[in-house]
Amino acid sequence: MRYFTKEWYNDTVLAEVCFQMRSTSHADKFSEKHFNSLYEGQKKWFMRSEKIIAKQNKVKFDAAAAEAAFAASYNENLEFIKKNIPSEILEKVADVRVLAMGSASYEVFHEITRYCGQVNRKCEAVKAEYDGEVEKLAERIGWYKINCLNWLLNAPVSAAEIGEGGNFVLTTSPDYTDIACKVTLSGAQEVLCPDELIGATVLHLELLPAGELLEFNLLCMTPSGKSVELSAKAVDIETEDVTKR
Repeated sequence: MRYFTKEWYNDTVLAEVCFQMRSTSHADKFSEKHFNSLYEGQKKWFMRSEKIIAKQNKVKFDAAAAEAAFAASYNENLEFIKKNIPSEILEKVADVRVLAMGSASYEVFHEITRYCGQVNRKCEAVKAEYDGEVEKLAERIGWYKINCLNWLLNAPVSAAEIGEGGNFVLTTSPDYTDIACKVTLSGAQEVLCPDELIGATVLHLELLPAGELLEFNLLCMTPSGKSVELSAKAVDIETEDVTKR
């Protein structure tokens, strides 16, 4: 059973929505002027931040690209809100565009906060159930093998392939974590590895008992924002730090 699914990850993002919102009476009524003010204000802040980052990295600031990135981010937020906030709450929203900018009426703010709390409890229940399975697995293989896998978190996958003897080998780049890892699944079976996995960042991992075998799962995010999953079963698993010192 996979615990950390794409749907579970989506819910973890949804559970955080209330922390990115503020309540204001300006959101009580539809106002094109108020929306434009919010949009332009946040765009200005975003552009300033991107300009600072470009300067720090000693690259030319591309205003057009930054503006397009802001618009894409806003549209992504808007679609996420429309898709994930219950219709009974959205019916009380004067302007969903304003909600996507992080502003809500007092009533809507409290309802979304309540809903996010419910979603968060569901996500935490899944984590608790997984932790129970890991506790059982640790009695069988020890904590060292399990804990070493944490090196993968937040790292981009650089390669994944079937190696000698039918072993599945996955490696990560040290670009964001300063640690390059090599994971070897001995006697790998039922390997499901999408092409999009290469270059994707590891968000969550699982190691579970599967009878006499081990089940290894990854949930990753591609640079374009798409969720991808890897799954495989194996006789054994080894993780090593292969960072060049």
